[in-house]
Amino acid sequence: MKQLFLTLLLVVVFAFQAIAAEENTFRAFTNEISCGQIIENLKKPEGHRDFVLLVSGFVTGTNYAKGRNSSLNMQSMLAVTEKSCRENPQWSLTAALILLDEIIKSQLIEK
Repeated sequence: MKQLFLTLLLVVVFAFQAIAAEENTFRAFTNEISCGQIIENLKKPEGHRDFVLLVSGFVTGTNYAKGRNSSLNMQSMLAVTEKSCRENPQWSLTAALILLDEIIKSQLIEK
């Protein structure tokens, strides 16, 4: 019985360490997408839909994580991100989205 308890205790300890390690890692899937790819993809009918999903997903996540509610509408957010990508096709989409996040933040500070 004592051996079973120790085994369970070790499993729990290692499980918590694995969970803690996962929480400390972050993978931005949009790092693998260049702004140039986004602009090319916008020429396709499904490209705009995909772009809307990427931007809205990012903004929803950052708003939730930061506990904020921006009055900036979706069209404005798409326009800002698209403009950033057109001006900087070598950027990753993540870089353009972080710039959008900074704009949202500054808009909220100005209020």
